[in-house]
Amino acid sequence: MKKLTALILAGGFGTRLQSVVKDVPKPMADVRGEPFLAHLIRYYQLQGVTQFVLSVGYKADTIIDYFSDSFESASIQYIRENVPLGTGGAIKYALNHLATDWQPDLILNGDTWYEANVSELIGFAMAKHVPVSLSVKPLPLNDRYGSVVLEASGRISGFRADPSDHANINAGCYYIQAATLQTILAGYPDTFSFESSCLPQLAQAGQLSGYICDATFLDIGIPEDYAKAASLLP
Repeated sequence: MKKLTALILAGGFGTRLQSVVKDVPKPMADVRGEPFLAHLIRYYQLQGVTQFVLSVGYKADTIIDYFSDSFESASIQYIRENVPLGTGGAIKYALNHLATDWQPDLILNGDTWYEANVSELIGFAMAKHVPVSLSVKPLPLNDRYGSVVLEASGRISGFRADPSDHANINAGCYYIQAATLQTILAGYPDTFSFESSCLPQLAQAGQLSGYICDATFLDIGIPEDYAKAASLLP
């Protein structure tokens, strides 16, 4: 049986967090004496993930030196961006350079805490037969994020850019069919945004589904929310 593998996008600069997190990549921001990324990996280990691919760029050696090739019981590999590729470019690059037994089942944002139920997400995705299924977080109050247009069938038909309350947002946790997505991404440039370039096109083509999971969610990308991590993370 194939091991469950997650690709974590951990290559960003974290510009908005520079006032409180200095000299380390955003996923390495300290939360109760450990990097945020360590908490994230530990949570998804408990969800059954045994292999993690870390897509690294900015100050990559900080991450590699900390985790090396394993963390607790999980195995770790790295995909290094020599130049910033954007989220889409990072995914495309990883899919093109990973061995078959390391192709990811999940894609996660390295700056987002989201307590997804992975087995339920996978079960949902298996029934939909689309290249990408994403976890959708309902937010009654929302002043930061665009929203997902989700049909009753579970199909995502589009996205709205402007924040609005009572929204379903993209929680940054995806289940993918790696081989199919790799073929799709071959038609994209080397550098692009997965969220703004690829996902809307998948939605338009009927190839994107959304699983509602009202789980704990925190994006540490701004100082106010990063400050919540110490009390929110288990």
